[in-house]
Amino acid sequence: MMRPPVRSTALLASTLALGLAACGGGGGDATGDTSPPASDTIAPFTSATPGGGLYSEAQFVTLSASEPAIVYYTTDGNVPTVGGPTTVSGISPIADIFVNGPTTLRYFSIDLAGNEEFPKAEQYSFDVVPPGLFISDFLTGTYGFLETLDVAFQSDEVVNYLLEVGGDGTPGTGSFVSSGLVQPATIQHADLPCWQLPVGAQNPGASVWLHVADGAQNLTSFEFEVETLPDVAVALGGTTTQFEFSSDGTRAFLLDAVDETIRIFDLDGQSPTFHTVIAEIGVGANPTSFDVTDDEARLYVANDGGFTEVDLVAETALPIPMRGGQTPSGIAIHEKGRGVFGADDGTFWQLDVEPGSPFYRMETALPFTENLMTEAAITLGPDRSRALVVWQGNGFYGARVFTTDTNSVLFLVVFPLVFEGPTPPSIGRSAVSADGTQAWLGNLQGNLARADITTLSPSLLNASPSLAISGVTPTPDESLLFVSGQNLVGLRIVDPSSLLERAFVPANGAANGGTSDQVRFTPDGRKAYLVRDNGLPSAEFWILTLTSQ
Repeated sequence: MMRPPVRSTALLASTLALGLAACGGGGGDATGDTSPPASDTIAPFTSATPGGGLYSEAQFVTLSASEPAIVYYTTDGNVPTVGGPTTVSGISPIADIFVNGPTTLRYFSIDLAGNEEFPKAEQYSFDVVPPGLFISDFLTGTYGFLETLDVAFQSDEVVNYLLEVGGDGTPGTGSFVSSGLVQPATIQHADLPCWQLPVGAQNPGASVWLHVADGAQNLTSFEFEVETLPDVAVALGGTTTQFEFSSDGTRAFLLDAVDETIRIFDLDGQSPTFHTVIAEIGVGANPTSFDVTDDEARLYVANDGGFTEVDLVAETALPIPMRGGQTPSGIAIHEKGRGVFGADDGTFWQLDVEPGSPFYRMETALPFTENLMTEAAITLGPDRSRALVVWQGNGFYGARVFTTDTNSVLFLVVFPLVFEGPTPPSIGRSAVSADGTQAWLGNLQGNLARADITTLSPSLLNASPSLAISGVTPTPDESLLFVSGQNLVGLRIVDPSSLLERAFVPANGAANGGTSDQVRFTPDGRKAYLVRDNGLPSAEFWILTLTSQ
């Protein structure tokens, strides 16, 4: 839109050119020609920086045209005009226009050719009062690793909140927990999982920061000091390949493949030998795995050429040679008094471990094989309706799912392979969900994967592209996965569905050996045990207290 001619275009161009020359700029060419381009019919475009909005402090605004031009503006709400009584003008850019209160900034520009921009407006408003923050539920007490705290609060205006652990009190310097929009006078609840806190954070505790910011970015912050129960380290007196708890939680059975022994470790807090080895029993050459009978009277250790039956009452050992001299691995004992295992020639067997049976201590071949298998790891689901067998050997890696049918011979129903391919770093320890519908295991690349094991064609549902697995253990409620093992000096906390890592918890004190690939929970669900400095003579239990109750 062009205004009525109230000035000479030539005079305007001359004035602009003189101003630009005085500022070190120029509107003409190298010969000093300041004539406007004959074909220019496009008005300039002027912008304000920063633009209008709600601010918590005074602003210095710059008006800049898209080409050499004179800028006209007002700050009193009137439309600027050339020569207007409240209109200010200057050569683009005009900087440091001071705005410190509710202001309507109106402006336009006219270029060398006399093209005039249609007036624009920016609205500036200010809020210098920080939002009120009212804590409804203080975090007090000392908490366990798997407890979740309720951070409850409200504000007197619309705010965005940020909850984070650690940092220096500046938003974004800590570890993110949660964020969101909060309406005024509405109690907001935010969950704080204690596994996001430093383990064993005691006086003064871990800093948890709650920040709220209003639309003008006024900030109010509150710091909680949260204490968590300490972790504990207990020396084991040697390496530990595998361990299991007794059903009452008073003993742990530790397999040491280096010393070729089973150690019985006292976990009874009322005992004078608490957290010490109370028995040590030899179990044959090169032991690989073991399992305990339901009555906990015996355990069976797979080793070179067969098994060793350990009488846990008499603390004696009896060798059981395997027919054909094969080396078994991955034994898992079912409640019906039989153990299933794989052999290094690709065959699968059952071992009768029921003393009252006429076939006690005898092996029975199962009618299927994995010709390439030399080693197997077998995991029973908590309800024992599914067993997951992960095997490797001769450059191949695969998995089978077995069902346990109480009306037929154990493990005779065999599902097809889930997958096979190059051997990953380790077959590791897998896990089956409590309802027997899914499993967590390593995929072909050795990364954590989730599989559906309910159909006739078990399949991988998803896999993490980067989380190498040596062992995976679901928490008692299966809301999280603990991923551990190999040279990983600590625990990865992983979402069981998405397989996204939520946090890493360092095993402070672990050295070259990292942590073991096995986590076990005490029967009461209060503590988690795993081995750190795994593979070293200085191995120790790393114990996390899960709940404060």
